[in-house]
Amino acid sequence: MKRLLNSPWVAAALAASALSAPMAYGQASVPVEAAEGGRLWFVELSGAPIADGNTASAVRSEKASFRRAAAAAGIRYSERRSYDTLFNGISIEVQPVERAKVMALAGVKAMYPVERIQAPAPEQAAGSAPDLVAAIHLTGASIAQTPRAPPSGW
Repeated sequence: MKRLLNSPWVAAALAASALSAPMAYGQASVPVEAAEGGRLWFVELSGAPIADGNTASAVRSEKASFRRAAAAAGIRYSERRSYDTLFNGISIEVQPVERAKVMALAGVKAMYPVERIQAPAPEQAAGSAPDLVAAIHLTGASIAQTPRAPPSGW
């Protein structure tokens, strides 16, 4: 059996079956031009976010270092938002010619384009409407929301 598994024919058959298996594909890459004109970016910093064990002061310090390094490099950008808990980074607006300079700064792990995705319109069948009044009883949440007197003897 061991000799059969080491056979080049078995290896070729396994490779062929792997190639014919359905492939999982990730999201297609977004061209820079399509990413809000190439001006809006998420900048991921190299330190871990707070949720991964980093401290809030360390995350703030890393952002301050990024801001100082960008100012020293003469990079003109506008900070849109700052993220600490699940993502350690900031969202910036920067001209496309400055993007390579931002990526070259110490402490920058990666840059991702900001993409706007339209939310789909909710589908409703003809004549139907959400019945939120009945939902509280159907889910049993009414039990949790109904105030009750403590049992006698308390």
